[in-house]
Amino acid sequence: MLTRWAIATPPIGRCVRSQDLAGRCLSQSEVYIDTHDPEVTMVHTDADVIVLGAGIAGMTAAYELRDHRVIVLEELDRVGGRTYSGGDDQIWYNLGAQIVTSPRLLSLCEELGIDSVSIEGADFAVGIDDRWARGSTAEKLFLKMPLTLAEKADFAVTVLRLRRLLHRVPKMTQDEKLELDSQSLSRVIGRAAPTTHQILNGFCEGAAGVPANEVSALMGLVYGLSAYIDPKSSKQVRGARGGTQRITQRIAEVLPADAVRLGCRVIKVDQDSDHVTVHFEDQDGQQQSLNALRVVCAMPSSAVVGVFDDLPGDMRSAMLSRAPYGQIVSVAWPVKDRVRAPWDGMFFLPVSGRSPFSLFTNFSYLGKRDCPELGGHVVTIANAHKAQAVLLGTDAEIVSRFFDHIVAMFPEARTLIDPAGAVVQRWSPVGLPWMRPGSYADRSALRQAHGRVRFCGDYTAEPGLAGANNSGYHVGRSVGEELRASVAASA
Repeated sequence: MLTRWAIATPPIGRCVRSQDLAGRCLSQSEVYIDTHDPEVTMVHTDADVIVLGAGIAGMTAAYELRDHRVIVLEELDRVGGRTYSGGDDQIWYNLGAQIVTSPRLLSLCEELGIDSVSIEGADFAVGIDDRWARGSTAEKLFLKMPLTLAEKADFAVTVLRLRRLLHRVPKMTQDEKLELDSQSLSRVIGRAAPTTHQILNGFCEGAAGVPANEVSALMGLVYGLSAYIDPKSSKQVRGARGGTQRITQRIAEVLPADAVRLGCRVIKVDQDSDHVTVHFEDQDGQQQSLNALRVVCAMPSSAVVGVFDDLPGDMRSAMLSRAPYGQIVSVAWPVKDRVRAPWDGMFFLPVSGRSPFSLFTNFSYLGKRDCPELGGHVVTIANAHKAQAVLLGTDAEIVSRFFDHIVAMFPEARTLIDPAGAVVQRWSPVGLPWMRPGSYADRSALRQAHGRVRFCGDYTAEPGLAGANNSGYHVGRSVGEELRASVAASA
């Protein structure tokens, strides 16, 4: 049972919220006595909860905990994590997470006053080496794909088989999901023509950030292929006006002043029976410590293992299995205003084969609905092995290589895009978690409480924005319930 006591000494760091859990006004420094502890001790707390990491998972958790005293520590000089956007509310682009796909995330956008824009009317498209095709329906795209009749037949048979399997997933038993998870996606694709494997691998790398031969079949099917092999899934895909980073930026505005502290590198987390201490280096390079009743850790799994030296064996093993994360290289390209472009009317163009990038995203499609005269931006993304192949080059070399292939696919791009305006973002070493076979099976180890610490992030759920948001939501709700239960018990 926790009983609060006020003390006169100043807190370590600055107090974020001058209210207790019930909303009553408090002094800036507080002490809690844990009366369940046989050795009753006085503990100074700077916050009810400290959230480590200001990506979508951490900021979602902080949003769910906004009625408590919450502090968010972030190593970068911005919020957003792997959401990183440019432009404005008319024309924007994303260098990290591209789209919003889950009902929960769409609901959060609505709560925060962020408009979402549907891509439902966009053409379907696919790129193979330096060739590409498009169609207003999946069937029309299939007829136009740059393949021989034999290759088309093999591709169609394989995709229909995988689509049937995808539709079965929601009805599968836990054992059936575990069996699917234990295999690689390549194994489930099975015997197919080389071109079919090439295209499907391109789909998987572009969406899940992992090649088909290294990803869990369950994760690869649901999160790597579904957007491309199931036309119905496009109805759930929307863009966040102003970019996906707007979500975390808006949450930061909703939280109390000084709740989010940037430039803070977490060094170590220690736990006692009645509180948690976070040791970190602030933006001035000074060593600091903060105490809290709970900690929500939303750092990448590769960073977690260096901060917590007392993780249970199964949890540590599961975290290490997600690392190293797949690397990503993104380039945003400004497009001339008041001109037609060959990619107008389509949004996603997954590219497989010799292309140095895996995905071509036309963010102009979203902005041109309201401002058709504006050129906007297109973004090219290299995932996994394609990213590794270009990361050793300079930004100028990456721009040159990507631009050459864009022009090979779209000759008109030479006059529509100015490479001098390109923006390069390297997501290295942390891109997307490597969801190997067995990653679904060991999620329970990552989701268990570790004393007063809970972990969230896409590595505990599904790769990408939706998984990070879902995990942050559930952990934030759970920690909030624990805090309210403590207050009720002490009343």
